[in-house]
Amino acid sequence: MGGRAKEVESMNGVLVRVAIDQSEKGGRWNGPMDGGTGRFCYVPIPDKEDKLYRAGLCRRYNEVLLALNEFSVKHKSSVLPEALVNRSMHLDPDFEHLTYGDNGRKQGGALKDLVRGDFVVFFSSLRCIENDELVYALIGFYEISENMSASSVEPERCHENAHTRWRSTKETDIIIRANPDRGKSGRLEKCIPIGEYRDGAYRLTKKLEKAWGGLEVKDGFLQRRVTPRFTDAQVFRKWFDQQGVTLIHSNN
Repeated sequence: MGGRAKEVESMNGVLVRVAIDQSEKGGRWNGPMDGGTGRFCYVPIPDKEDKLYRAGLCRRYNEVLLALNEFSVKHKSSVLPEALVNRSMHLDPDFEHLTYGDNGRKQGGALKDLVRGDFVVFFSSLRCIENDELVYALIGFYEISENMSASSVEPERCHENAHTRWRSTKETDIIIRANPDRGKSGRLEKCIPIGEYRDGAYRLTKKLEKAWGGLEVKDGFLQRRVTPRFTDAQVFRKWFDQQGVTLIHSNN
């Protein structure tokens, strides 16, 4: 699925919701962000408690505690709930290794056909430490280098993504690897707020929907179960490049 170059005129991109949130699957919590600086802590969703991992590849929430300390000293809501401390986490995307995995079904329907030169944009719902409000914001960007079946990942690289850390992968699971060149892919050093609450849900602001050239979803709906494509990927890419963001190869 990977390897061939993407023609610029047919570039595609998708918007994917990731990280811990208030849903049951999402962990019923939100990672913190500083409204003054835009800095945030990337906290993944929990893995299922019955998941089995390859030897030594389980990743746990104690890994994010140090990063959370920067925020918890300012606001008590940034303290990780005790129920999560000893849980394993679904570290996906993994910004250190520039990978993203998907089950190839719901979200994979939008992701499985992406090829080299296409892109994936990650957003999440964060908790502002100044006022406790939810902030829907961009947190990562991948220019795709490879899109491959998880079952084809080399054994020595299974540690790079949540889907290949498990003892077994599903036939439909896919792994996206991002372009490692400087400024091409990574976690945003500072998040970019994109959402507003209107008509009973969090949605992309109308101003940004226009600036991005549109999303293939009704009225900018920003929910985990919806993975919209950008109507005009080139327009979004131009807008994103103009933001001057710093992309880092680190989860926190």
